[in-house]
Amino acid sequence: MKPNILRSQGMIGLFLFLFFINSSILFISYRSSEKKILQATRERLESVAEMSAKLLDIKAYSAINEKISALGYYDQIDSKSDLLFEENEVDLIENSDEFKKISEQLNIIREAEKDIILYAYMIIPTSDINKARFTVDADLLEDKKSGADEMVSRFSLIYDISDLDIIKKAFKEKKTVSDSTFKYDKDYDIWALMCFSPVYNEQGRFCGLLGLDISDLKYSESISDLKKTYYISSVIVLIISILGSISVISFTKALYSQNMKLKESLEKKTRELNDANADLMDSHE
Repeated sequence: MKPNILRSQGMIGLFLFLFFINSSILFISYRSSEKKILQATRERLESVAEMSAKLLDIKAYSAINEKISALGYYDQIDSKSDLLFEENEVDLIENSDEFKKISEQLNIIREAEKDIILYAYMIIPTSDINKARFTVDADLLEDKKSGADEMVSRFSLIYDISDLDIIKKAFKEKKTVSDSTFKYDKDYDIWALMCFSPVYNEQGRFCGLLGLDISDLKYSESISDLKKTYYISSVIVLIISILGSISVISFTKALYSQNMKLKESLEKKTRELNDANADLMDSHE
């Protein structure tokens, strides 16, 4: 095989090897950064939820919550009917000062992170682990004021959580938890991440969860910036791999050429010595 062909094959092989190694390191770094961004997003959300749950006006919320808990322990609360009370009773509770106060606080929480927090609400468990009930929602009063056709989070309204394991986990463990990743909500056509933090009354009794749902807006922007960096780095890696291959092959070629010259020089000196020895032997004869 001709030396030029061998050198070309060597260069291609070396380039592929260098590109594979560098690309692998870059990809691992990208995936690690992606996970760190998601983890940081979750930790920030959990911190906001936990702090907000502790800052709620617990007296006002207890007054609302007791309307339901007075019916019995949570595991005894009806999980069949849409509402636990008559329509006029629900309206009275939703128009109470306590309800308005908690609703206002939920909206303040959302305003603090208005670019990402989609929904803020309070829920309680029922006798069915797959069903919960709303107590307060940040959007409800505004929806009523605007005459919305459908209000999906009225006081004591049933909430199907059969597919929401994160809520069931929060009810069971009674600690702040969040989704492991963003999930698609087909009803609202959004990618969202849910977080829940327990709320306790003044006697330390569990009285529901504060729920915060965030959009993937900020997360997607961070990932988009990360991808741009990754693509730019990939191009740099490609260039480095090409230049590295050329440099190594050129160095190898130069080293090979130097060795060949040295070999030729040694062979020449050896021939000269052999000729000198032959002449010396002839002169002695």
